[in-house]
Amino acid sequence: MMAHPQRQFATFLTVLIAAKAGTAIGSLYQFFPDKAAIFNAMELRHADRVKAMWAQANT
Repeated sequence: MMAHPQRQFATFLTVLIAAKAGTAIGSLYQFFPDKAAIFNAMELRHADRVKAMWAQANT
């Protein structure tokens, strides 16, 4: 029986995030209560970077 593809994708993403951070997956949850919080933090960081890029482009 195969696991649900969406669940596999979410697990794969947390593996990539942990690898990029140079830490274990379990360590992510010391800083974030769940996957939604991890992705929310990533979204906010991305938005900040985009805003900074636009601010620099408009100067």
